[in-house]
Amino acid sequence: MSGADIKVSNLMKSFPVTSSASVDVLKGISFDVLAGESLAVTGPSGSGKSTLLQLLGAMEFPGDGEIIINGRDITRLDEAARADFRNREVGFIFQSHYLLPQLTALDNILVPTWNSRKDSDKHIERAHKRLKQVGLSKFGQRLPGQLSGGERQRVAVARALIMEPALILADEPAGALDRTNTESLMNLLLEINNFEKATLVLVTHSEFCAAAMQRKISIVDGKLERL
Repeated sequence: MSGADIKVSNLMKSFPVTSSASVDVLKGISFDVLAGESLAVTGPSGSGKSTLLQLLGAMEFPGDGEIIINGRDITRLDEAARADFRNREVGFIFQSHYLLPQLTALDNILVPTWNSRKDSDKHIERAHKRLKQVGLSKFGQRLPGQLSGGERQRVAVARALIMEPALILADEPAGALDRTNTESLMNLLLEINNFEKATLVLVTHSEFCAAAMQRKISIVDGKLERL
């Protein structure tokens, strides 16, 4: 795993609210993130933080601007290339774990590998490694309903890492956790960032989580606010 170098220039995004009107969510955002760096994105609810993460992960198209990741403008990729980028180069972690309830922890971790079954043995070995890394090596055959909230979120982290992404995008990953599980989760994410050099971009309302990152930016009303 190696990190993602990110350059965002004049990023704009609007969403339609009626057939004739739209709301501007991002209004010319520009910033850089170095490969292997950790960045907190803060700001009030509705300011555009989650939208920014969706754009960085090629889940949405911007209205204008560039997102250069490792020298490639992902806003210009076709849909097939965007899907491949999301699957191979980005690990997503959300506030909700989004685990499939009918699958074991191990099989949930393997979901991103379903399109590349020719390497199934390698992926299974990697999934066991990730389970051990998140402290759940003995829980691989448990269903999500048999795990605690903190354990389910750790499985979600392992799933995000299975393809060894260059970029980890985390949207309020500790939002539903208590302080103990929040500290545990943040320690895990920082360990991955420090030792595997994956770039980490974290959207959070938590001052505790933001303070753990190397840098912080704040978005207010769709614009970067000077800190």
